[in-house]
Amino acid sequence: MQAEKLEIIRLLLETDDKELVSEIKNVFQKKGFDFWDDLPVGVKESIQRGLDEVYEGKVISHESVMEDIKNKYGSGS
Repeated sequence: MQAEKLEIIRLLLETDDKELVSEIKNVFQKKGFDFWDDLPVGVKESIQRGLDEVYEGKVISHESVMEDIKNKYGSGS
């Protein structure tokens, strides 16, 4: 069973077919699969902390971080 799962994962990672990916996602949703249930507790807690920080406005935009790096280290060219 594990080998089959790994083969499906490999095929999924190699495809660029958006419709196929969407169909696979729909199959999991129809079956009631929720990846959250399979995550380790520590991962769930980390995700929740990150979401809490977003809701509390404790975020920095990507653009702002990149601008700080550019100012500190130069443009890189």
